Amino acid sequence: MTPRGVHRLLRDQFKLGVRCYDKGDYAGKDILMDLHKAYWKAGLTERQKEALYYVYVRDLRQVDTAFEMRITQQAVADHIIGALKRIAKVYEVWSEETGKEETEACYVCGKYLLSGEERSGMCIECERREATSDK
Repeated sequence: MTPRGVHRLLRDQFKLGVRCYDKGDYAGKDILMDLHKAYWKAGLTERQKEALYYVYVRDLRQVDTAFEMRITQQAVADHIIGALKRIAKVYEVWSEETGKEETEACYVCGKYLLSGEERSGMCIECERREATSDK
């Protein structure tokens, strides 16, 4: 998993949680549990945890997060990038330990990924849906 993949998981964790609850999506539950484990195993600093909380839980922009944390926006960005890299490293270690592909299922719908889709962590259908919803 790349830092960008971790960003997408954190960004969409609540959507995925709702899907798990509403539709009984067990693959989604596994993805969320893995994300939670990786978060704690990553050894994040308190400031990294705080920055992730403001940006991904409270859904604040980095500028607003900087105001809350009393640091610069660039410092917030650095904390977030460092945290995403650390969490991605946990996934990388898990992948090496198990000998499996880094990403086996789409984190949105749970479908198995084809070669080439692993990089984004989403299947082609979910990527298209996300691209059209962002416009």
